Amino acid sequence: MPVLEYAYRSRPKVEIQRGQSHIIAVSHNPLLAIRLNAGAARVLESCQDWQTAGELAQRLRMNQTQLEKLLANLAARQLLERQPLTPPSNGWPTVSIIVPVRNRPDEIVACVRSLQKLDYPATKLEIIVVDDASTDNTIQVVKNLPISHAICRPVWSGPAACRNAGAAIATGEILAYTDSDCEVEAGWLRDLIPHFADQDIGIVGGRVNSFSLDTSIERYESVASSLYMGQDERDCRPNTSIPFLPTANLLIRRELWQALGGFDPAFPIGEDVDLVWRAHQSDKRVLYVPRGTVRHKYRSRLVNFARRKAFYGGSETFLLRKHPLQRKILYIPRQRLPFIALLLTAVVNKKIGLVAVAASVPLIESGFSMRRLQKFGAHIGWSLVFKTVLRNYDVMFFHVCGNLARYYGLGLVGLGLLCRPLLALTLFCFAYPTLHVYLERKPPLSLPVFAALYWLELVAHQVGMFRRCLECRTLRPLIPTLRV
Repeated sequence: MPVLEYAYRSRPKVEIQRGQSHIIAVSHNPLLAIRLNAGAARVLESCQDWQTAGELAQRLRMNQTQLEKLLANLAARQLLERQPLTPPSNGWPTVSIIVPVRNRPDEIVACVRSLQKLDYPATKLEIIVVDDASTDNTIQVVKNLPISHAICRPVWSGPAACRNAGAAIATGEILAYTDSDCEVEAGWLRDLIPHFADQDIGIVGGRVNSFSLDTSIERYESVASSLYMGQDERDCRPNTSIPFLPTANLLIRRELWQALGGFDPAFPIGEDVDLVWRAHQSDKRVLYVPRGTVRHKYRSRLVNFARRKAFYGGSETFLLRKHPLQRKILYIPRQRLPFIALLLTAVVNKKIGLVAVAASVPLIESGFSMRRLQKFGAHIGWSLVFKTVLRNYDVMFFHVCGNLARYYGLGLVGLGLLCRPLLALTLFCFAYPTLHVYLERKPPLSLPVFAALYWLELVAHQVGMFRRCLECRTLRPLIPTLRV
């Protein structure tokens, strides 16, 4: 069985503290304190620059098999960064690239042109374009493209069916999907394919960037689009920060695609989410890698932007009808319930004194955290501990307020107009996630423009979701699961 080979490097702001009877690795972000034995500490100290397990084994005179297990453990504990080596030890696999298209003659030409510039062995590639009964000259354009296969469907069937049609004739070990309004970067496959050397990984997705930053909407989408999955490599799981991978940039083993039965053509949108969730249920890992970039042409007109967001909102009804266990989860840490209760009471009853009491809760929590770390033997400054606690509160507010605004915002505004204290809470729910995203991702936009687009997206999402709920006679997307 082929083994995925990595290069390793110590994560930024990781230090090793040595006491009389213990060695502790301290990470500043995320804040962690982990006890190590002398061998693990020696390995961690030796990873200041990128090195492979083989290089470290030779340098430290250690058994490479045992060292690889130790390095994987340190990476899992977020003390080491890692990236796969290329090419894979067993050579590059064959890849079938599948692109559905409808009424986009210029875009599909640009897309295929970018695919022809891929830095990947040409003998290992095939390109399949599936036209979905275009009503303009796209069919003629597709037939003349320099590609492996062109499929022209006589009747419109939707992107899921087109992707299945392409996969049905594909011969590659890996099926690579992108969209006709995308252009791939030259290293797209080289960055993502090596991860398939890990046999537990069934799907890999890469980063989706905005094709240009010419308009305010494109600049907004570059950091706030639902296709934006962040800058950290993570496993993709339902009800996490990365719940799905978009077909704009998705690679899957052909054998897994066959086992899952491909995309569900009954989905007008969200078929990529459904496929990823079914892959997760089959115990195959789904991995997001913030490399292997694809540049996506977002809808830059305001009306089209709002319609697309409403379309996305409606997809949740289809998804939750097929996956009833994947309800939206509102998670509130138990230790922060006193803070929330005090804050809500202070706002509703306009008690300024209770706000001061609520503000003291993070200070108390920081004190307890500091005490636990000191007992553990870690020496960490008070300011770092307090910043970490505040960051945890920030994540909690972003999660709770973001979900309340996205799913219940319009209803909360209506109630707020009848009850002024509720209006203040509603405005807080809209404002907090807006500021969180703006300050964290630093979009090339002014705050008022960003906020206007962010709130328009929230409203459009709810309108699309409510409309689809009425059509399907279900309230499933509106019923969350509360976990404390």
